[in-house]
Amino acid sequence: MSSFLIMRRGSRIIPILDSKPEFVSLLSKWDPFLGVRSRTKYESGQMFQRPAWGVVGLTLEQAKPHIQRRETAIKTTPLSTLEPLCGWTVAEKASLWQHINAPSKFRPHPDTTSWIE
Repeated sequence: MSSFLIMRRGSRIIPILDSKPEFVSLLSKWDPFLGVRSRTKYESGQMFQRPAWGVVGLTLEQAKPHIQRRETAIKTTPLSTLEPLCGWTVAEKASLWQHINAPSKFRPHPDTTSWIE
């Protein structure tokens, strides 16, 4: 669910090999490019793959072997651990899970009016 929230905010998710296939399959219904790194350009115009900037569900130590950094990078942002479900209640998480599985039948939040206002 954390990965879903991050995806919905426009960030690309790169699952690691140990990821559960059923969750990867579910997320790929929302993002057909799941697992494909975004590309950007240097000032010179040369293309490169964007490095990861955060991890979900892993400690920073667990994530290190999976993170690709450009050798030519002069300055890199420190890797961060993301916890987008921090502060969510059990009912809110249950609603989100239902929405991820059947978006046309369930809202992403049990009380959309109170937190939108």
